[in-house]
Amino acid sequence: MKVKKTRPRKALHPPVETSGATGGLRRIIHIAHGFDEAREWEIFQEISMTPGQRQRAARALKERFYGMNAPDVRESHPKQ
Repeated sequence: MKVKKTRPRKALHPPVETSGATGGLRRIIHIAHGFDEAREWEIFQEISMTPGQRQRAARALKERFYGMNAPDVRESHPKQ
């Protein structure tokens, strides 16, 4: 079943500068009107980041999830 689109597609929003808890990092807010648009926006964000930015984001997510003193995975399995 096809669904009629009632909203026109919006152009990609410019980044919004915020401060406070993010420490002055840019927070980009985008409200997608469907799965395809959300996936397109996610891919656009990933390819527009430099490798250093991706590594910093991965490190920030790791620290947020596991904390500052996360155990090393290699130490949990002894060598045989």
